[in-house]
Amino acid sequence: MRNSKALQKAGAVVVSALVLGLQLWAIVPRGHAMDWYWPFMDYPMYSRPHFAGETFRQHDLRLVPCRGGSGRERVQAWQLGVEPFMMIGLLRDLDTAAAHRRLTRDSAETLLGHLVSNRWPGSYCTAQLWQRGVVIGAPGPVPVDPLWQVIHTWPIPQRPER
Repeated sequence: MRNSKALQKAGAVVVSALVLGLQLWAIVPRGHAMDWYWPFMDYPMYSRPHFAGETFRQHDLRLVPCRGGSGRERVQAWQLGVEPFMMIGLLRDLDTAAAHRRLTRDSAETLLGHLVSNRWPGSYCTAQLWQRGVVIGAPGPVPVDPLWQVIHTWPIPQRPER
């Protein structure tokens, strides 16, 4: 009788440890794309909702290399070492500045330029803000205009050679 209770308790401890271990495995970062969420995950439930029929603009940052070529490289937030919500805010600020014809070197433009020049010194000379319209349909987000368009271009400051 005593052994069966001890076995039940040991079994409960093993099951509990297994459940906690699996939860830990699910949230521990295993790659650089998730490392800044530790120990907090970026759950969609914390995002601002978009409702059916709502339209919004999706932004993208692309870089043009200094050494010629027509290729443009798309930049993700993790590549610059910033949080995704920061990158979205900076690109939105640039879009607002472009819409109001305030194309001076505002803080978003300067910050993004410094992040790029510090990450890849001398590799990129021009940054571009791209956008496309998206509408929320029954199946989910649907691009209004599937083509991305350049709405703002600015030079990236180069770090002096040492």
